[in-house]
Amino acid sequence: MLLGKVLVKDTFAEIFKMPYTRVLVTADEIELLEYALQSLTGFATSIILCPCEAGVETYLNTSQTPDNRPGAAVMIFAKDKETLKKELDKRLSQCVLTSPTASVFNGLDIGEPVNTGRYISYFGDGWQRKENRYGKDVWIIPMMDGEFVIEESFKIGEGAAGGNFIIIAGDKKSGLNAARKAVREIHKTPYVITPFPGGICRSGSKPGSLKYKGLPASINHRFYPTIRNLVADTELPDGASTVYEIVINGGSLKSIEEAMGRGIVAAAGVEGVLEITAANYDGKLGDGKIYLKNVLEDVVNL
Repeated sequence: MLLGKVLVKDTFAEIFKMPYTRVLVTADEIELLEYALQSLTGFATSIILCPCEAGVETYLNTSQTPDNRPGAAVMIFAKDKETLKKELDKRLSQCVLTSPTASVFNGLDIGEPVNTGRYISYFGDGWQRKENRYGKDVWIIPMMDGEFVIEESFKIGEGAAGGNFIIIAGDKKSGLNAARKAVREIHKTPYVITPFPGGICRSGSKPGSLKYKGLPASINHRFYPTIRNLVADTELPDGASTVYEIVINGGSLKSIEEAMGRGIVAAAGVEGVLEITAANYDGKLGDGKIYLKNVLEDVVNL
């Protein structure tokens, strides 16, 4: 189908069930908040080699956080619950606790509880204490700049990962503009993240390798402009010089579908975009499919 002048291919993205958690991080100032967020969401683009996938879902004003400070909601996804629990322990203790003035709270209403806060409180070596603050059970751990406040229990929910679409553009400027615009629009949908740097992936991959045995992933060669003349099954149209993939994880299938629809419409509105498609593997790897034509039909009703 056409969105303006842009062809949207009749194809689908494959999604994968994945457990996730959602945490609320706060700090005294926006700059200090960013320190914690950058650390918390680091090395978390793809579970191909990263232990988890993480990103900032949304920023929160002072009226939206438990302690009335600047904050943000962060979502963390992992391949299984045990891995997620370990990553939550590691990241909240090594990335948020260590960050100046930061505190962290559970951000999920429903899910399996895990006592991450209580576990991390042992760092206080006996000087930690449990209190009820902001209507929550929290642990107070002494810090060199005051106190670290962490909610006792966090929750793990059932989410999904792998929602995606691919922007094919005639030049790099147009491709970047479209990708940035798409990511901004995507984040208007609650409970989604775009885990790659800036939400934009330039290294779309396929499982395994055509040449190297045992390699977990390699370039999805069909979408790489500089080798298009060497690839028999290229999917790039004439004039394509830049390709970016937008990957979306969400707390539900519905949230991913909405985010994909918003992002595709936004990207298609940028001059210089030629086509929009999606990465999939003939439906053999994912737990479900999201068809681009369906999300576009749905987004009209938002």
